[in-house]
Amino acid sequence: MERLIEEAKQCKVRESVIEEALKTIESYKYAKYVEEQIIKAVAEKNWPTAKELYLKATTQHIKIDQKVLNDCKNQLTKQKVL
Repeated sequence: MERLIEEAKQCKVRESVIEEALKTIESYKYAKYVEEQIIKAVAEKNWPTAKELYLKATTQHIKIDQKVLNDCKNQLTKQKVL
C-alpha cells in the first residue's frame, strides 16, 4: 500500500485524491468487517448481535453484500427478533 502511495506521489497525483482513496479503502475494510460479523452472528444464532449489526448496516448505509443483509433480515424475522 505504501509503495502505491509513493508511486502516486511520484506521478504528481494530488494529495486530496490520495487522501480520498485512502478513506474509501478504510470504508471498504469496515464494510467487510461488518459483513463478516453479520455472517458469524447468524451462523452462531447470536440474534442480539445479528440484530445490532443489521441495524447498524442499514442505518449507516454500509455497503455490504445484499444477499448477506437479506439473509440476516430473514433469519431475524423468522426468530421474531426484528
